[in-house]
Amino acid sequence: MAADFTLSVVAPDRSVVEEQVTSVVAPGTEGYFGVMAGHVPLIAALKPGIVEYLDSHNQRHFIYAGGGFAEITPSHVTILADEAARAGDIDVSDAEKRLDEARSAAGADGFVEVCAVDQIPENRAVVVSLSGERVAVFRYDGNVSAISNVCRHQNGPLGEGRIIDGCVTCPWHGYQYLPGTGASPPPFTEKVPTYRTQVIDGKVLIHPCAHAPGTPIEPARIDQAERIQA
Repeated sequence: MAADFTLSVVAPDRSVVEEQVTSVVAPGTEGYFGVMAGHVPLIAALKPGIVEYLDSHNQRHFIYAGGGFAEITPSHVTILADEAARAGDIDVSDAEKRLDEARSAAGADGFVEVCAVDQIPENRAVVVSLSGERVAVFRYDGNVSAISNVCRHQNGPLGEGRIIDGCVTCPWHGYQYLPGTGASPPPFTEKVPTYRTQVIDGKVLIHPCAHAPGTPIEPARIDQAERIQA
């Protein structure tokens, strides 16, 4: 029998769901993804769509979420939705209109909003899913850079490491990469893919198309007022 975990769905004006569940399927910006108890920590951007979950009695439920973020830990999924409603409360024609508006408003340049700047601790990262790949988004010295979450040495989780002496340092074996290039400092030769970043109105946006391992990418600058001292 699947283990239970807590699902919280929160709209700006109210809590929509707070209950024990056995599985969740949510509309990520790069496609639907599933979550069960014990999932690795993850922050995922959501597009407008339907959140489906099974409660602890194996009953299926549906919620409309009008975009937002999902914060996932092994024991809790929190969905912070721009708007949300249970299936029985949805005005279908209004929901279809809102979906069309959301699609029209999507950025033509392809960048995807993944988190707020202040969700990223200084010299640390949040890990997001883009185009089926896990991307580590680091904040450091007033900059934001994004690289693959996968270390070239035994696939260690770079996003769980920290920036030490200017380098992203893998928590498993200490392999290091420059956050702006994805390349290890000389004389080492390991390289990981890099991603373009933007910071707009306190939000971090990532382009989901990875650049070749070791490609230099200019970091996105954070406005002085948004910086958090280490």
